[in-house]
Amino acid sequence: MIKIDIQDNKYSINKQEIVDSIKQTIIKNNGPQDASLSVTIENEKTVFELAKKYLHENDDEAKGHPVLSFLVSEIEGRFILPPDEENYLGEIIVSFEQAQKNALQAGHSLGTEIVNLVNHATLHLLGIHHN
Repeated sequence: MIKIDIQDNKYSINKQEIVDSIKQTIIKNNGPQDASLSVTIENEKTVFELAKKYLHENDDEAKGHPVLSFLVSEIEGRFILPPDEENYLGEIIVSFEQAQKNALQAGHSLGTEIVNLVNHATLHLLGIHHN
């Protein structure tokens, strides 16, 4: 069973829509059926700081990321998984403000944009990358 943990204490989002979409992305791309991952919706400043710290980007490079994804193998430090989560893929962090900006520019809803961003990041966690 695919397990998705969504952390969101600040923003009103449709968690079930995100969960369903991620599951479909994993299944469609032949990902592990017992995969688990975490999704966090954060503010722009937090995403900026994470990009600087973990991607080792300078201020200019770290600006404007709408989403970050971190494979479990890329997370610094010792990471011990519970026995029932041996196929933990990693973490996805969405910038709420950047998602709002992208949605406005694309002319679709914020919910659609967040789903698009988490699907894109899920593909990265599955090892599927773009040029």
